[in-house]
Amino acid sequence: MATALEQFVTRATRVMSEYFTPHKYTSEANANVLALKFDLSGFLPSDGMVKREAEIQIQAGNIRETAAWREAFAGFHQVTGDVYRLDCNLPILEKALKGRMPTPELLVQIASENAAQLVMTASASAQAAQDQRHEQLWAKYAPKLLEGPVDGMNKWAVDMENKRRQAIADDMWSWPIERLEELDRKKKLMEMPKEELRKIVKAGESKRVETMVGDRHQGAEPQAILDMRTRAANDVRIGKYRPLPAEFKIPGKDITVPWSHSLLAQLPPNITRQLIQFYGDDALTAACETQKLRMLQKQ
Repeated sequence: MATALEQFVTRATRVMSEYFTPHKYTSEANANVLALKFDLSGFLPSDGMVKREAEIQIQAGNIRETAAWREAFAGFHQVTGDVYRLDCNLPILEKALKGRMPTPELLVQIASENAAQLVMTASASAQAAQDQRHEQLWAKYAPKLLEGPVDGMNKWAVDMENKRRQAIADDMWSWPIERLEELDRKKKLMEMPKEELRKIVKAGESKRVETMVGDRHQGAEPQAILDMRTRAANDVRIGKYRPLPAEFKIPGKDITVPWSHSLLAQLPPNITRQLIQFYGDDALTAACETQKLRMLQKQ
């Protein structure tokens, strides 16, 4: 016949599986933590009593996720490069598990299927926008291969020319985004009418900065933004990061612009990394998401 402790462990394990996210807290170790909170010499505590005590112990940090659960999410974040390592993403991923035991592969699949709902960190969002911009500029300026017969060139000459163009295109693919952006700026200046150039010189670059700054589509809900802002404030309070300025000041100019994911993507990578190092992902992401909501409300 099972002892009172064994009966309680069985009940506690079932309660944590039924009333909480399946597999997340279901372990004998966690059940034993709960057993220490009850007098098992008489009647066993009800499911409701076990559930309430479990909530208290989870809040206190005495009941933790199982090792398998933590390893699955750690593997997922490693594979995805910490792109979705934000607390606001956990409920989305856990709900999508639908009672299944998480694995890194399953979580990657879920993230792919629910990408529109998940929020990327500020650094990851900026990197994604930067990669997309790099590909666009490369496609715009890399030499195109010749197709079909070309007047004045035989097949051998066409093949040699295509080899030359392919070598240039391959080399341009390895260019950093700053070099492609500089090429793009020079091309635009060369094509710009003189009258427009005079206006830019007269008015400065404020309007061009406003044009440059946009908003990437992100899926954060208002509560998620509040949570990120709260964590950011706590990080500032303990001295982990500096307070985030209300707007970004363009280096060397007396101009400030709102924070946005597009702004971070336009900045040189070393500046973006420095901002994250100074102010933290939570603060930057919250500021960018807040600006996006403001823009949507104006529409």
